[in-house]
Amino acid sequence: MSNIFVNHIRQNTKKLTYRHMEQEKDIETRILCAAREVFIRKGYDTATMSDIALLAGMSRTSVNYYFRTKERLFEAIFEEIIAKVYPQMEEIVDKNCSYIEKIGLLADQYQTLIIQYPSLPVFLVREIQRDCNHLIKTATKLLGDCKVPASLLTQLLSEMEKGNIRKMNPADVLTTFIGSFVFPLLTENMITTLLFDNDKEKFSQYITHRKELTMRIMTDLLKP
Repeated sequence: MSNIFVNHIRQNTKKLTYRHMEQEKDIETRILCAAREVFIRKGYDTATMSDIALLAGMSRTSVNYYFRTKERLFEAIFEEIIAKVYPQMEEIVDKNCSYIEKIGLLADQYQTLIIQYPSLPVFLVREIQRDCNHLIKTATKLLGDCKVPASLLTQLLSEMEKGNIRKMNPADVLTTFIGSFVFPLLTENMITTLLFDNDKEKFSQYITHRKELTMRIMTDLLKP
């Protein structure tokens, strides 16, 4: 068999393998998108693999082939999100800059995340209300010994003791930061109806500028 023919076979095999991998990835993405929507509409307990399969436009057997269980789907959604944000969060925590600057960098990450996954806050809030322990257990399983929250808290308290930022309950810092981003998304339908003439594009533009307002709020809040 000539070298030219062998190389031709190898190249075609690589193309077919790559195409197959891309198709597999597309199918998994469809299933994950469908799962997020079903979990939001029905909650984890009520949602079924059949519901997810129907929304994804495929058989339940196909969904089971890729993810096997509803719990695995739930974990896969978290894995996708964590893989996008956690490495950057670790870098921010270790960065040599002021705490306000770190909050700004975290705000960048958070805004990017919610623009990419606009349904995420609704999904998380629903699951927090339904079974907070299940959510924490899933996150712990995926992250293991995650030191980011503890490090951020330690740094916050240290900056307060040094007088660099105002002393206050850390819970107020956390809820003000998250609430500034999340509340508009949780009330999207009301805000869009009352303030943006039912124009979802105007609401999307509003959300993209939310970081600037959040940082003004956080800077005023933490100012000594």
